[in-house]
Amino acid sequence: MTLSAGDRFDRYVIEELLGEGGMAKVYQAHDPRLHRRVALKVLKVEKPPEAPDPDVPSDASIRVLREARASASLNHPNAVSVFDVGEADGQLFIAMELVVGKSLRAFVGDAAVPWETKLRWMVDAARALGAAHDRGLVHRDVKPENIMVRNDGVVKVLDFGIAKRVFVDVGGAGTLDEWRTQSIHGRIIGTPWYASPEQLRGDVVDGRADQFSWGVTTYELLTGMLPWPKGVDGFQLVLAILNKTPEAPSKVSSALPSIVDATIMKTMAKAQAQRFDAMDSIVAALEG
Repeated sequence: MTLSAGDRFDRYVIEELLGEGGMAKVYQAHDPRLHRRVALKVLKVEKPPEAPDPDVPSDASIRVLREARASASLNHPNAVSVFDVGEADGQLFIAMELVVGKSLRAFVGDAAVPWETKLRWMVDAARALGAAHDRGLVHRDVKPENIMVRNDGVVKVLDFGIAKRVFVDVGGAGTLDEWRTQSIHGRIIGTPWYASPEQLRGDVVDGRADQFSWGVTTYELLTGMLPWPKGVDGFQLVLAILNKTPEAPSKVSSALPSIVDATIMKTMAKAQAQRFDAMDSIVAALEG
């Protein structure tokens, strides 16, 4: 279902479509009750074949609602606030803080922005992730598209608490241009280039999975390239993430100091136990 300007969805009045991916459409909308604009994410969570009744919530629906409500309790200046969550016209929705700015994707490879500024953005993102982990929330999909820089320079991390499970079709031929996520029978599929080894193995994850994804995102933002061999996908990508130790970022961008090298490389350690104990330790390492 596509909504147009002027349409009502629950209590919200649609103003424009901001973006669309495999798992959701995001609209700018007006909340007439509270007189504010919001980013309204309408999710595409398909019901599994065994639960075709549209009035019966699927396990995926219940999980998304539960975790979105949990994320609404997160109050941090670098995390996008969740205002409302529910279901209308048979579709799940999340009403969030409207962030006017650009995602980090726009700054990958942008030499006009100093590396110090980019690193400060990522430290702020680490603060938000640390606050989420303290509340038992694991993001599971940290990547440039999910971190925005507001027009006033404030960093905001998007999509906290939305349960994502990475699924990699090792027989497929995905490319780095395929950034969209999809939902298949309630299983939400994420972008694998930022996934931790434990996510790819299907192991239980904790905040250290976000730490790995933070490291990959920071590496790409500072160097303009991913830490994995160029052009790999599918099974080769999985093998690289599981087994290949990337070059230090300073080998690509010589201006980066050794502490940045050491911090990023530690976050991307293959074993969870070899990473930092918490995001706060990353902040402390890079604070200076």
